[in-house]
Amino acid sequence: MKISFMNKLGLVTTLGVAVVSAFAIGTSMSSALSAAQINPPQGVTIQQSFKAEIEDAIVQETGKNYFRISVVGAVWNVNVDSKTTIIIRRYGGPSTIGEIKVGDIMDIRGSVVSGNDINATVVYNFSSLVKRGTFAGKLVIQEKPGTLILDIGQGSLVTAAVDSETRYYKFPGKEDAKFDDIHLGNRVIITGLWDDSTGVVREITRVIFESPATPTK
Repeated sequence: MKISFMNKLGLVTTLGVAVVSAFAIGTSMSSALSAAQINPPQGVTIQQSFKAEIEDAIVQETGKNYFRISVVGAVWNVNVDSKTTIIIRRYGGPSTIGEIKVGDIMDIRGSVVSGNDINATVVYNFSSLVKRGTFAGKLVIQEKPGTLILDIGQGSLVTAAVDSETRYYKFPGKEDAKFDDIHLGNRVIITGLWDDSTGVVREITRVIFESPATPTK
């Protein structure tokens, strides 16, 4: 079942302008274009105010402040402004244009400014699997300046890239620990942002660790 753009974002918005029923993607537009000239395909809505909603577009190219999409066989340039454009990941949370990759499936909301150019206000990256999470396991590799590799069980390893913002807590009782206080074999719990494109957990806010229990004789 196809999920609409507005349902994906969980938003209910009244735009207050008439929706034109059809529009030929790729047709050059100007302010003189009448409603009778507009003929849209499914998945694209162009309103008389030239506001646009595009669903299930495929990213063809990415740049520093734009990306190019294709939908129903036509190509659009989507302009992204870091101050005015909201980019949302599939599982929620803010994203950046740097996370958008060729082949990603996007929904876009914005305004048609000229020809096939859109100034985006909201971009929903359905392909971005980046999400925050907590991972726990035994430390099997430790590399400076800040890489921890955990064995989380069943043969799975997680790589964690800590940084200057990461805080370390030794359990129990020590809340001013350092990276060098962690040792191989420690049980480690990390909380951060898992990046599906690299398989690395980054933007780690905290690392909690404890020494393995000493076997009793």
